[in-house]
Amino acid sequence: MEDEGIRAKLETLTPREWEVLMLGLQKKTDSEISESLCITKATVRQHFCVMYDKFEIKKENRKKRQRQQFYGLMAKHKAILLECMYDEPDVELIFIISKLIRTMPLEEKKYLKLTLKNLTSNDLQDVVQKFWNFLYHKQF
Repeated sequence: MEDEGIRAKLETLTPREWEVLMLGLQKKTDSEISESLCITKATVRQHFCVMYDKFEIKKENRKKRQRQQFYGLMAKHKAILLECMYDEPDVELIFIISKLIRTMPLEEKKYLKLTLKNLTSNDLQDVVQKFWNFLYHKQF
């Protein structure tokens, strides 16, 4: 697959697919990814299936082999992957917030998930500001 083809496919990833991909590339299991993102393991697997389709990863009898093939493709094009990741400010912001959320206690994660669930994209700026305020007061 050509570099430009990879770049075009990476640009089709949703912010949630980026999160799943980044955690997967950190060798996290489906269980760890689901816990970090407060989603089910089935949803994690579904995100991977969608990404396999986007990157034309052939359907194999063994899902593990598909995942290895996908990670191999990402490793082969690591420079483009990192470039695309940081070209998208929302992806970078979401990834940073995701890393911070993973450090929070479970009860706070649940509260944050309920708080964010009904927000629209217009609320993003306000959410980010409140989130940083929350972290600032929590740490100092």
